[in-house]
Amino acid sequence: MKHKIFLWLPRVLASIYILLLAIFALDVFIPGQTISYYIAAFFIHLIPNFILAVILLIAWKWSKTGGLLFMLLSCVMFYFFKNPLPVNIGLFGPLLLIGVLFFVEGYLIKTKERK
Repeated sequence: MKHKIFLWLPRVLASIYILLLAIFALDVFIPGQTISYYIAAFFIHLIPNFILAVILLIAWKWSKTGGLLFMLLSCVMFYFFKNPLPVNIGLFGPLLLIGVLFFVEGYLIKTKERK
């Protein structure tokens, strides 16, 4: 039972995080712009979502590798974004948690396979 929680919790949290982050891409729709502006701006705003989706696909297959990628991405974002600490924790802390959960899940599966 414990393994099922660690199997699905990081996947569900990562999917929710990606969907919530996609909501921020909707701020490009302001009145008075052309359709080409909307399309270009919308896809530019969705680039982080595409990157996270690729990392999620990697993590779905290889939990430890995906967990390390999520943790690395979280640390890189903490370093490059010069927001106040509470803002960075709110934005990128969930990525760190998701990475840790994927890594723990990968470790538990590997330990379970050894037994």
